[in-house]
Amino acid sequence: MLYTCSCIASRAVLLWLFVGLSIVGVSYTVSAQTPQALSTSVSTSDNWSWCGITVVESSPMRLVLDYTPQVKGFDTIRIDGKNLLRPKILGAALESTYIGAPLSAELRVPITVPSPNGFGIASYNARSVKSIRSLMAPRLGTNKKGEPEYRLLNDVYDAETMPEWYNITYSGIGRDRHIATLKLRAARYNPETASIEIPQTMRIVVEFMSEDVSPLAVQEVSDSNTKTGFTSTINHAQTDIWRIASNNGANGTISSLANSIAPPPDLAPSKKGSTLQAVSGRWLKIGVERDGIYRITAQQLRDAGLTVANAEVVSISLFGNGGTELPERVSLSTTNTMNEQPLIVEADASGALVAISFFGAAPNGFVALPASSASQSPTIQHFVNTYSRRNYYMLNVGSTTQGRRVTFAESPAQTTITPSYHISRIFKDDDLVNPFDVGLSGSGRRWFGQNFNSNRATRFETALPNLVRNTVPVSYRISAAWNNPSGEGAPGAIYVREGSTELFSTPFSFFGSGDDYTVGTVTTRFATASSSLIQNNRSTLEFLYVSEGGDDNHGILDWFEIHYPREFVAADNQLSFFTDTPDNLSGVAEYTVRGFSANQIYVVDISNRASPQFVRNLSQTGGQATFRAAITPQAPRNFYLSSQTASVASIERADDVADLRDTAGGADLIVITDKDLFPSAEAYRTYRQAQSGLIVRIVTTDQIYYQFNGGTPDPTALRDYIAFAYRTWVKKPSYVLFWGDGHFDYRSLTPGITAKNFVPTYQTYDADGDMNSVNTNIMTEDYFVCVNGDDDLVDLALGRLCVRSNDEGATILSKIRRYETASSVDNWRTRLLLTADDAPTKSLANSDRSLHVTQSEDLANFILPIDVRQHKTYLPDFPPENSPGGRRRPAATQDMIAAVNEGALIFNWIGHGNPRLWANEDFLLRDLTIPQFTNLDRLFFLVAATCDFGRFDNFREQSGAEEMISSPRGGAIATFAAGRTVYAVDNAAISQELFRQIFRNTSGEAAPRLGDLLYRVKQSFFSGSYNNDRKFCLLGDPTVRLALPEQPVVVDTLNGVALRSTTAQPQVKALSQLSLSGFVTSPSSQVVDASFTGSILASLYDTDIQKAITDIDLDRTIHRFNTLGGLLNIGASQVRNGRFSFTMPIPKDISFSNQTGRLFLYAVSADGRKFGRGATIQFTVGGIDETAVNDGIGPEIRLFMDERTFRAGDFVSTTPTLLADLYDATGVNATGTGIGHDIQCWVDNSAIPITLTQSYRISLDDPRRGTVERVLPSLAPGLHRVKVRAWDIFNNYSESETYFRVIGADSSLVLAELVNYPNPFTETTTIRFRHNQTTAQPYSIGIYSASGTPVKILSGTTNARTMEVVWDGRDESGSTISSGVYLYQVRVSGTDGQTQSASRGFVKVR
Repeated sequence: MLYTCSCIASRAVLLWLFVGLSIVGVSYTVSAQTPQALSTSVSTSDNWSWCGITVVESSPMRLVLDYTPQVKGFDTIRIDGKNLLRPKILGAALESTYIGAPLSAELRVPITVPSPNGFGIASYNARSVKSIRSLMAPRLGTNKKGEPEYRLLNDVYDAETMPEWYNITYSGIGRDRHIATLKLRAARYNPETASIEIPQTMRIVVEFMSEDVSPLAVQEVSDSNTKTGFTSTINHAQTDIWRIASNNGANGTISSLANSIAPPPDLAPSKKGSTLQAVSGRWLKIGVERDGIYRITAQQLRDAGLTVANAEVVSISLFGNGGTELPERVSLSTTNTMNEQPLIVEADASGALVAISFFGAAPNGFVALPASSASQSPTIQHFVNTYSRRNYYMLNVGSTTQGRRVTFAESPAQTTITPSYHISRIFKDDDLVNPFDVGLSGSGRRWFGQNFNSNRATRFETALPNLVRNTVPVSYRISAAWNNPSGEGAPGAIYVREGSTELFSTPFSFFGSGDDYTVGTVTTRFATASSSLIQNNRSTLEFLYVSEGGDDNHGILDWFEIHYPREFVAADNQLSFFTDTPDNLSGVAEYTVRGFSANQIYVVDISNRASPQFVRNLSQTGGQATFRAAITPQAPRNFYLSSQTASVASIERADDVADLRDTAGGADLIVITDKDLFPSAEAYRTYRQAQSGLIVRIVTTDQIYYQFNGGTPDPTALRDYIAFAYRTWVKKPSYVLFWGDGHFDYRSLTPGITAKNFVPTYQTYDADGDMNSVNTNIMTEDYFVCVNGDDDLVDLALGRLCVRSNDEGATILSKIRRYETASSVDNWRTRLLLTADDAPTKSLANSDRSLHVTQSEDLANFILPIDVRQHKTYLPDFPPENSPGGRRRPAATQDMIAAVNEGALIFNWIGHGNPRLWANEDFLLRDLTIPQFTNLDRLFFLVAATCDFGRFDNFREQSGAEEMISSPRGGAIATFAAGRTVYAVDNAAISQELFRQIFRNTSGEAAPRLGDLLYRVKQSFFSGSYNNDRKFCLLGDPTVRLALPEQPVVVDTLNGVALRSTTAQPQVKALSQLSLSGFVTSPSSQVVDASFTGSILASLYDTDIQKAITDIDLDRTIHRFNTLGGLLNIGASQVRNGRFSFTMPIPKDISFSNQTGRLFLYAVSADGRKFGRGATIQFTVGGIDETAVNDGIGPEIRLFMDERTFRAGDFVSTTPTLLADLYDATGVNATGTGIGHDIQCWVDNSAIPITLTQSYRISLDDPRRGTVERVLPSLAPGLHRVKVRAWDIFNNYSESETYFRVIGADSSLVLAELVNYPNPFTETTTIRFRHNQTTAQPYSIGIYSASGTPVKILSGTTNARTMEVVWDGRDESGSTISSGVYLYQVRVSGTDGQTQSASRGFVKVR
C-alpha cells in the first residue's frame, strides 16, 4: 500500500479566479506588479510589506501597524451543488474551529513583548470592510477511508460565531525574548449576511507594560543572537532592552571535580572556546536491572581495569538517577544535576578497599504521580523507562573530593499508627509489538505486549505472595488495545476474567477503523474483585478477543497492574511498599517486616528514587526489621527492604568523561555525535572552524549521558545539556548539529535489530485513545532546541546529518566542502526547480484536483522574486503511460532529472510521497532516480511539502531525503522535509514561509545559513494542526549558507532607454541587436560596487507561456499555470569596476506577442567569491528588424572529443565529452524555440538526436561565439561518429562530423596508427602515433639503421592523444644521415607503469 498524504489533499474543484471578483462595493483585480517595481534583483526590504503590513511606529512603549490584506484571488470549492469561495491572501493561513466550520484567513505576526502579561491591544480599527456574497469554504476533512472530503454543515454556518478581527496571545520564549503572536483576520465569514468580509485596511495599536521587567544591561548574550539570522519578530530591533538575562553561574556539583588534566588527544580542541576539559579521577559505568542493594568487590573493580589505592578509598563516589525518564518540562532542566548516591564502603584493617554497596534503582517500578490538587492523594502507578533496559550509575575514583557515605536516618520517637498490611503492587508490561510496525516501519515510545487471537483465550498467572484476605478488594488497572498496523480493521471486543468471573460488566469495545492512519485504539480500565476469587494466592487473568470481521486485526495487551492487600512479610528476602492505605491513615506509623533469612537488613526510603535515604533498623530480633515514618495520604512514601546483596548487571570503563558543566568559553555550534563517529565529526569541526570562523564544540552522547543522567541513555539528557549550554555559557550556542543517524527503537526491542542508535530521536508517547500516525504520533527534532521556556518555540537551530559510519561522514563532509568552496560558478545559483503532483491519486476516481499545482503556482507568483529562474516540472504537463506497475509519467521524471543535473539552487516538491517515492506515478523513486543525480558541483536544497520523505528514524532503510544527502554522485546539500504524515494545506503554508525567509533582504548580511532560515520559520510555525509544523526537520548542516547570490545586479539601460527613470517598455525585435548596460551593487545598498570585477551572464526569455492542461482524472481537472517563454539568447560580458555593457543578437524565432519578456542577469567575480543576481521585465517582445542582413551561411562548427588536442580518429573514454566551438557573424541561435532549430547531435546512426541547446555557453568576449560541452552516453568499444547541427539567428544551418575510437573499460594502454610522412623523405619527416592515456606520459622514439645500429633517440612527454614528432634526419652528432632504409621504434609508458611499443621503417633519399 502506498502511504501518502492523500488524507489531506483537496478533492474539491479548485478554480483560479483572476479578475472581476463580484464583491459588493469594490472590484478586486489580481494583476502583476508594475515593470518598474520588478526591475530590481532582490526583495527590497526586510519588513512585512510583502503581505501588506506597514510598521507605523515601533518602540518599547507601543507598536502601531497598518495592514492591507493582499488579496490575490479565490479558489472555488463546489460542495453539494453549491459554489463556495476560499480566499488567497498573501501570508494568511486558513483556519477554522473544526472540520466543517467556515474558514477564516489569519495573518500571524510574531511580536517581542516585555513579559508574558506585559502587552495588550490598545485600539483597533478596520476600515472599508467589503462584503462578498458567498459562503466561505469549510476546512478540509477526511472520510473513514482517510480520503479527503469536504463537509458542508449548514447548521454550523447558521450558528457560527463571527470571529474578531484580531487576537493576540503569548507564545513563549524564543531564544532570549518573550514572544506573542498577533493574529489579524484578513477574511472572515459573517453568518448573518452569508458573506465573506475583507477589510480594505486596518490599524492595530499594541501597548507594552514593562514596569515589572528589569531591562537587560548592555550584555552580549551571544555573537550570533543579534545577527539577522535570529531576528524573527516584527519589532526585534526596537526591543533589545527586553532581552532575557541569563544565569551564567554553574549548575550542579560536577564542576567541583574538574581540574587541569589535559583532555585526551581525540578531544583536543582546535580553537579557543571549544575545549572539553577532562574530569578528575577514573570512571566506571555500572548497570542494574532491578531494585536492590548491590555490592561490588575490589576484585570486580580490578577486573574492570580499576585498581583503587588505599589513599583513594575516601574519594570513591557514585552518581546516578532513579531509573525513571528525565522530566520533559523545559523549566525542570535547571534541576538536572549529578546526583551523588550514598555508598557503604568496606575496607580492611590496612585501609585497603574490600567492597562497596549501594541501592540501585531499576528502570521500571512504581512511582507516585502528584495529584492535581494538594488535598488529593497521588496516583501510584507503574513506569517503564522507554529509553533503556538498564539504569546506570557512574563510579568515580581519584577525585579531590570525599565521596558521599551512607548515613542512617533515625525514626520518629512516637508511634501513632501500626499498620497490619500494605497495598502490594505487581505489573506486567511486556514491550513486544510496535503498533506502527507495518508499512510505517515503527514509531513512538508506546509498545504493546501479547497479541490475543480471535476467539481463543490467553491466560496470565501471577503470584500474589502473602495475600491478606480481608475486606480490601484486589484492584486491577488494565490497558488493552485493538491493533491493526495496516490501518484498517473490523470492530472487536476484549473480555477479561479473573478465573471464571468477568471483571467488567461490559467488555473492552473497539469500533475498528476504515482510516489508513489509525493503527489502533488503547483503553485503560479499572476493576476490583474480592480476594476470595484468588486461588492459591495466584491471580489468573484471562483475556478473550472477539472480532466481528475476518481481517488481520487483533486484540492486544498493553499492560496490567494488580494492587492487593499484603502482609509485611518479605519474599525472596526483599519487600517494597508504599505507605498509602485504603483508609488514608496519617501520622507516625511503625512498620515491622518479617521473613528475612539474614540479620543484616537494609531499610531504604526510595520515595525519591534518585536520592535514596537509608533508615536505621530498630529491631533487635533476627530476621525482621522495624522502623517508624511520618506518613500522609497526600505524600505517600516508598520503602525498600532487603537482607541480601545482588550483583550488578554490568561494569564498563568510561574513559571519555569530560566536564560538560563548565560554563567558561562556549561555542557557536554544538556537534553531538557518537563516540564511534568521533573521527569524522572531528574532521568536520576542523573544516567548519577554519572555513566559517565559528567556534565548534563536539560532545558525544555518552559524555552527555554520563553527566546529565548518570550514564543512562535518554534523549532529554541531550536537551538538558543544550539547555545548560544556552543558559550558562558565556558564549551561547546558536546552532546544534546531530552528527549521526537515529531511530525509534531505543531499547532494540525489534527482533534481529543491529542498527545502532547513534544520536537518538525524540518520539512522543501516545496517550489512550486512537493511535493515529497523523494526529497523535510524531517524531520531532524541535524538542531538543526548545530550551528556554515551557513552550514549543525553538531557541536554537538544529540540523541532523544521518551519518552511519566514518566513511559516510567523510563523503558528506566532502560534499559540504565542495558546496561551499568548489561549486560551479555558473548561473545554477539563480535557478529553482518547482515540481508538483497531478490530480489523480490511487485511482482516476480519486482526485486532488489542482491542489498541488495551485499551491506551487501560489509560491511562484506571490512569494518568489522575479530574479530567479523557475523551471517547472508539473506532472499534468507530461503524458501518462500505462505500465505493469501502474500509471506513470516517465517524461516528467526525465525532465526533472535533467533539470537537477543542469543545476538548481532549490528543488521544491508539492504532492504525495513516502520515504521511498513521490506521487502515485513514481515520479521519483529513491532507488532508481537518486542514483541518476550527478549534480555534485550544483547540489540543491530540497524543500519537500509531502509526507514521510524525511522519515530518517527507520533503521530498516534509508529515507529518500537521507539518500539525497549521502549520495556521493550528487543530490542534496540539505533537505527540509517531514518525518511523518502531514497535511497538504499546512505544508504549503510552512514551505511558503520558508521561501519568504530565503529571499527576504538580509540588510547587507551574507546569504542566510540554513539554520537561520529554520529558526525564523519555526518562530511562526511551531504547532499548527496536529503538530504538523513540528514534523518538519532539517537534514543537513545548519551552518551552511545557501549558495544564493547576494549582490543586486541592476539593468540601467536597455536599447538606450534608461529603465530606472521611466515606466516606458522598449521593444525587443527579432533579428535585432539588443544592447544593455547596468551595474552590480553592494549587498546593502544601491551603490555601485567598484571592487566587483568579473563576468556577467544575461538570459533573455520570450513572453511567459500560459498553459491550461486537462488531467486524466474522472473530474477532468484543468491545471492552469505559467512557464518561462522560449530562451531567445544568452549573452555574456565582462564586469569592470562594477559596470557592464554588451549586445545580444535576437533570433528570428520569437513569439511576436508584444507582451513582456524576462531578462535574468547573473554576475560572478573573477575570484569566484562574489555573486550577484538581477532581472527586469520592463520590455516587450515583438516586431522584426527589417534592416538585418541575412548572409545565408550557417554557423562554423569545430568538433573535439574530451580535449581540444583531439584529432579525428583519436581514442576517447567510454563516456566522452563532446566539445563544439560555434561561430556565426550574425549570431548563433541558442533559443531552442523554433521547431527543429535546436543545437543537436547524432551519435553513429541513431535517428534520435541529443539536444545540446541547454549546454551552449556564450563567449564572454564575443557574443557571436560560444561552446557546447556535453557528456555523451556510454559507448561500446570501437569506431564511432558524431554529427552536430547548429543554426544562426536567420535559421541558416550547418553541420559538422568527426569520428573517434572508444577503448575497452579496462583502460589498458593502447598504442596504434604508427606512421611517418613523407616517406620516403629528403630533409625532415613527421612521425605520428595515437594512444589512449588521458594524462601526459613519457615517450621515446629510437631510430636505427637497417643493421640495427642506433642512430638517434627522440624523447619527450605526450601532450595530445595524437602525437606528431618531427625528425630532421640528423644523427646524435648532428650529421645528416645518408640515404637508405631505416627503422624506428616508438615506446610509450602508461599510468599504471606498463609500456607499449611499435616499429616501422622509412626511406631516406637525397
